[in-house]
Amino acid sequence: MNKFFRRIRQRLLSENKFSKYLLYAIGEVILVMIGILLALQVNNWNSNKIASKKERDILKELSVGLKLDKSILENALQKDSVDLKGLYRLDSLLNYPENNYKSDINELFGKVYGFRFERVNTAFYEDLKASGLQALKDDKIRSAVVNLFEGNYKVLIDLLNNERSVNQVNRPYFLENFTNLTFKEYAKPRNIKLIWNDSYFKNLVHYRIITLESNQIKWYKKTIEDIDNLLSQISIYLNEKK
Repeated sequence: MNKFFRRIRQRLLSENKFSKYLLYAIGEVILVMIGILLALQVNNWNSNKIASKKERDILKELSVGLKLDKSILENALQKDSVDLKGLYRLDSLLNYPENNYKSDINELFGKVYGFRFERVNTAFYEDLKASGLQALKDDKIRSAVVNLFEGNYKVLIDLLNNERSVNQVNRPYFLENFTNLTFKEYAKPRNIKLIWNDSYFKNLVHYRIITLESNQIKWYKKTIEDIDNLLSQISIYLNEKK
């Protein structure tokens, strides 16, 4: 091709057709520029295609992780909600000084004691943050991802510290006054009359109710809702990009 263009230039110069040579030279420059622009366009198209595939892969993997976390939180929420009803029942029963003790109430005592904490997976987000959140092109999705992990997930992780505080209050009393301890399930009183009329124990029950409602149940519900919203955004976005 270069030889072909060179012959044309040489023939025009040998025939002293300078004006035609000039037009030809300009045309050749334009062709070269068009070739360069086309090459850049193809390169940009390939780059965008690669970036788009990377984004889709990230969002799909993120969705899988979010669904798993949602399932974990839903199970924990269900259990904690049932236990909260049991704690309210125990709190109500403690208002009656005279109680006909039945062994099934040991399950209610057990709900006061023990850690209530679920681990959520932040590893994928940390990797994504390190490699660059800009891989997520949609501003709303990127913002929702950041808010979920920097907000909700950090609160859920901090619940472990809250549970340690609750346990520091509850543990000494339960070790002294109960036997056959099983976290969140069972605690047998050494002296039912002493416990039943102990205002300190009633305060422990109130404390467990308050922390369970304002920490686990509140934030599990909120995080499940926010995960659902983000999953919906991702699904819509991926469908639009097909």
